[in-house]
Amino acid sequence: MKQMYRMICAVLCVVLCLGLMAGCSSSKKTAAASGSTAASTTAASTSTSSAAASSDGDVTLTVWFSDVQSDESTDDNKSVSEDKWNINVYARKFEEENPGVKIKVVYQADQSVAQNKLKAAVAANTAPDIVNTYSGYLVTYYKDIFTDITQYVPQDDLDNVTGWEAVREDMKPDGAIYGYPESGNELGLFLYNKELIAKAGVDLEGDGAPKTAQEFKDTLQKIKDAGIQPILADDGGFNRLWTFGTSAWWTQLSGTDRVVSDSTNETTFSDDKGFIDTLDFTASFYSDGLVNKDYANNADALQQFYNGKCAMYPTGNWEVATAISTMGDNLGIYCVPSYDGKVDDTLIGGVGQSWSVLKTCKHPDIAVKFLSFISQKDYVIAQTKLSGKVPQRKDVTVEDLGWADNDAYQKIMDYCKDVVIWNDNVLQLDVQSEYYKRTGMVIIGQTTAADCAKQLDEIAADAAD
Repeated sequence: MKQMYRMICAVLCVVLCLGLMAGCSSSKKTAAASGSTAASTTAASTSTSSAAASSDGDVTLTVWFSDVQSDESTDDNKSVSEDKWNINVYARKFEEENPGVKIKVVYQADQSVAQNKLKAAVAANTAPDIVNTYSGYLVTYYKDIFTDITQYVPQDDLDNVTGWEAVREDMKPDGAIYGYPESGNELGLFLYNKELIAKAGVDLEGDGAPKTAQEFKDTLQKIKDAGIQPILADDGGFNRLWTFGTSAWWTQLSGTDRVVSDSTNETTFSDDKGFIDTLDFTASFYSDGLVNKDYANNADALQQFYNGKCAMYPTGNWEVATAISTMGDNLGIYCVPSYDGKVDDTLIGGVGQSWSVLKTCKHPDIAVKFLSFISQKDYVIAQTKLSGKVPQRKDVTVEDLGWADNDAYQKIMDYCKDVVIWNDNVLQLDVQSEYYKRTGMVIIGQTTAADCAKQLDEIAADAAD
């Protein structure tokens, strides 16, 4: 992923579609592939649902996917022929091991569009059997058309694959399973310029590294006092500084269950002290000049970071491969500390993608068998090498990935042990559609966190009616 910056368009589509039918939705920050292939154009319009049986009795499973299958520097999958895409290579292997089963892979260049047409496709009997969607609340939202696959998932997968909370109903540890975690763990973090950090005389990695949010802010002030811009970032339509970085503090203090219940009107944002305190604190970075003043409309912050114009840039681990090739040993990786020094799980992230089985699939057991097949170690290693994300299996090591000599990747693998799930991913979709804009307005001082909370409460209440 790499992170799918079509998110805002996706949630706007949700609002429109909810008014027209039962509701088609999406959310997510991983950018799905943007290119198009002949196969996707043709197959997307002729896809047949429900594991169709051919005249000779074979079972055909149709799979819609949007994940990267080629070089990590591109998202359009054009640099590798379709027969060499990992998904197709492993589909052929699965067919060899399961005579009579055919896997028909359909590349969906725009994942948000694909998700938003799912319910219409089900009604028209043109839906796939398996679909690649964003994880989190979206999976629960689609439970009326997704199959509860709990009974089919092997215990070995539950033990070794990570990210199950992102595909369970309401993100509950014991919730029904509506998908398989896919595409690796995405982690929100800061890239930093080691030379500029050293010039400022601050420590981000050793014993002197910030241990609390206030200490982190104090460090940024020291960088500014040294004549260096501490953070350059762009809102990007989804409030990058907050969403990929400091919003981890909200979940640290309030917990994921509270984030969910705020958005479903069971509790309120206005009474959520963790939300208000951490959002206001982040806004003080901007008002104190620790973040660029053109945050709301900067379109070139990443390149400015690469050009040495600032010390730090908030993003996710999907950017690390490019950062390594651009900056080499001058690249540093930093994760926000515990807000108050009392919480161990400090990093925002999680598995951002899912494989789900449609209820129209006539052979859900076979579909899950295929999903289990492409969740095994060899496939996960192959995909992780492309995406640069953290593998969604406990038994994949940096040695397996060939990353043992790379400090940045090793650090990311260590960071993934202390992750709190993306809070925007678990928000009710109507709330999420306004969340980025309204929290972004708080950052640049156009409103307060308290007023933002009231506005989000009104949206949550309307959605609950």
